[in-house]
Amino acid sequence: MKLYSIRMRRKVLLGITLFVCAIMSKGFVDALFVNDNANGVLNLLKYFFLIGASFAFYASNRSKKKKFSKEFRILMCFYLFVAFISVFSIIESGRFTFRTIKEFCFILTPIVFTYYAINALNKDEITMMAKFSVVIYVVSYFMEISGNFSISMAINAIKNFSLLGGQASFAYDYYETSHFPDPMMALFCYFCYYKKNNRKWAWISYISILVMNKRLIILFATIILILSYLPNWEKITSIKVNKKICIICAIVFAISPLVVIKLITSPLGIWFSNKTGLNMADFWMGRDNMVLYYLNNHFQSYGLGSTYDFTGSMLEIESVKIYLETTIVGSVLLSISYWKITNRNLFSMLVMLYIFLNINTSTSLTTGAFAWIYYLFLIGGINYETVNNDNSPDL
Repeated sequence: MKLYSIRMRRKVLLGITLFVCAIMSKGFVDALFVNDNANGVLNLLKYFFLIGASFAFYASNRSKKKKFSKEFRILMCFYLFVAFISVFSIIESGRFTFRTIKEFCFILTPIVFTYYAINALNKDEITMMAKFSVVIYVVSYFMEISGNFSISMAINAIKNFSLLGGQASFAYDYYETSHFPDPMMALFCYFCYYKKNNRKWAWISYISILVMNKRLIILFATIILILSYLPNWEKITSIKVNKKICIICAIVFAISPLVVIKLITSPLGIWFSNKTGLNMADFWMGRDNMVLYYLNNHFQSYGLGSTYDFTGSMLEIESVKIYLETTIVGSVLLSISYWKITNRNLFSMLVMLYIFLNINTSTSLTTGAFAWIYYLFLIGGINYETVNNDNSPDL
């Protein structure tokens, strides 16, 4: 029995080692090489390490009662439907792209990894890896921008922060092209929820987010940071939201790609800009032209990833990407699946609100594997604690 435990522990240590390699590969390779060759083999290295870590954690855990199992089944069922839709589109169009396989790997790898890791590691080990990730991402970020960085420029970028566009030229500067804001946001959310003895890590993450200049991330990070200092923060994070509110969120974001397309292609966008003062050109930062290209050229889906194959580049409004590739059925199932895994927890829903707003203005699922690891660690941990604590107040 003792020998068996030692063997299992060695497999856990192997998994942690491979996860460390994946984090370092994500940080240093993205900072130094990916901008020059986004489709190179080096860009895939982090996924190979992550897959290896998944196998190690799988081999180390024999427990019958699994954490994150419900969430895992929901997400895997959704992507099984996406696979069916993709196969149907491939048969109907007579076209196939290897990008379909790659995108399934990009999206599913963090889900599978999280499922096995959360059952092999304890919370202290997961938190230790979160701290390590913050350090690696901060160092890697400054390596990436080292030729352009100065304290005065960073302060000026933060001072000129604006959600409305217009004169916010900092939004186009080198700082915002980083690969690290999304994973840093996930880590920030994790440390805000598990804030005991981790307050300084939340602040390190938050300051890094400010410098990285992503408008939506800064907005939500600031909201979460302020909320985390409320006296009853622990009780607030355990609140169970009314089921109707969760259903409304799922419905709204199921049709959100249609709204985005309408804003881009009709006078509704001009009306919205006049009413809100939002500079639509600066807000979309060229993403509206991407959408128009697909619509004007009569894009026909041939599965997940076909929008990338169609132009050779990522469609950077992911909700529209999913809609074009998997139809409205895919959009509806996507929204239902991801809102369902929040289990109506208030904090999880706040994080999911940010994520869905983000996929309506940028990308996350396809490009954010290392952000999703800690989003899923967070949601899975919250749900596990909620199941074992029936005293959660209702909203």
